[in-house]
Amino acid sequence: DVRIRARLNKIWSGTIPLTAKEAEPARLYLSGRKILGWDREGLDVAVRFHPALPSYDEDRNYEGDFPAIVAKVSDSTGKACTVHRIFITEKGEKAPVQSCKKMYQVPTNREVMGGGIFTSTPGEVIDVCEGIETALAIETAMRIPVWPLVNATMMEGFIPPEGVKEVRIWVDNDVSGRGLQAGKALKARLWELGVRASLLVPTLAIPAGAKGVDWNDVLVTMGRFGFPVRARREAA
Repeated sequence: DVRIRARLNKIWSGTIPLTAKEAEPARLYLSGRKILGWDREGLDVAVRFHPALPSYDEDRNYEGDFPAIVAKVSDSTGKACTVHRIFITEKGEKAPVQSCKKMYQVPTNREVMGGGIFTSTPGEVIDVCEGIETALAIETAMRIPVWPLVNATMMEGFIPPEGVKEVRIWVDNDVSGRGLQAGKALKARLWELGVRASLLVPTLAIPAGAKGVDWNDVLVTMGRFGFPVRARREAA
């Protein structure tokens, strides 16, 4: 735990805002996905950039040092647990590693399930999804803050803060059905807790050979008008 906490603090202390001049690789990566809004007020509290972090594969083989988009993952009470990293290149492409998206270890005195990447102060209505790119894509189209919950498993276990009365769940449409399954499970549990919940599912057809589509794919393919009209009106 001492080693993990020291490493996490070192990683986070080495990050800079996405708006910094040196964070150009992150902006290139995001703009390549038609994502804007990296200068949104408050985003740098949870999502930042690191100029060079070491990447290791599942067998702990060193893959090299790469720039990375780094996000703070907190528990359900808002306490920081660990960091999530998206490894990229200086040109804003996915890093040539086994997996460019990795979550660091979690200290034993922290419980990451129930939490997520909290990029804004919650109101009575909050919007959540799985990945960071998906969240920022929705923000680009809808002009609303969206919390990435990292993955489908964490989405299933998400616990909204006190005072939240409604949660809009932007799910991934995977061939496996995992994203929709996680969204439905969260929706059912929220209703049991007395919190209104709804699902927003991409209607974009899944291309042949693809694993699925998410709301970033919708933004890239269809722009803002690929998003639900009702949701756009509510966000206006």
